[in-house]
Amino acid sequence: EDWAAAAVADLPGGADVLMAHSFGTSAVLRWLDRQDPGPDGCFRVGGRRLRGLVLVSPLYRADPADFDWDSIAYYVDRLDVILADGLLAGTGRTMPAATLRAVATRVRDLVGPYGWLRFFDTYLRMPEVRGERLALPVLVVGGGADTAAFPADAEALGRALPAATVHLLPGIRHYPMITAAETF
Repeated sequence: EDWAAAAVADLPGGADVLMAHSFGTSAVLRWLDRQDPGPDGCFRVGGRRLRGLVLVSPLYRADPADFDWDSIAYYVDRLDVILADGLLAGTGRTMPAATLRAVATRVRDLVGPYGWLRFFDTYLRMPEVRGERLALPVLVVGGGADTAAFPADAEALGRALPAATVHLLPGIRHYPMITAAETF
């Protein structure tokens, strides 16, 4: 969240629209939730009125009860698979399965337990985001075959935001901006 704030603050002239992907959607939403909208109900970013958000493959749960031990186990057990998907996204190449598994495992190990816990801590806090305050236009884009940020997450986020439109791209996984760039 603090990194998102710093990155946006460094944008020359501010930002009109913010786009975030995956874990970044959680960070941006939590950061915006901590901001005070102006008297007109609009958020200002670097002196500019924020006109909208594009949230791609969002990780979102509306209710703390939506998180259970199976949720935690799923993301612990599948982190290397999710990372492998990202390593291949957009390369147009294949890699021997053993090599891909080894590289993904190495990336997972570089992220480490602390990095993973930071991710999950932010994800667990999504029910705290006061979506009703985010009345700006939001486009939520998800992959219909995403196994990291499920289509149901995108739909739930769309319901939590007053001015959101949700588009699920059939057959697309976690990186629609890369693997289906033209459709995206």
